[in-house]
Amino acid sequence: MEMWPIAKATRGFLENCQCHRGKKLKYFCEDHSKLCCSVCNQVTLRQCTKADIHC
Repeated sequence: MEMWPIAKATRGFLENCQCHRGKKLKYFCEDHSKLCCSVCNQVTLRQCTKADIHC
């Protein structure tokens, strides 16, 4: 992201979880092919086999 010239508001939108306000996207769930935050990873996607891949 440091190499892409984008506005701070846009960067914040891209880095934050849409389900859990204030949480940053840190993980990638291969089962669902989506980025997720620590709350998604622990609660919502805990049964996924590949939701622990840290970005």
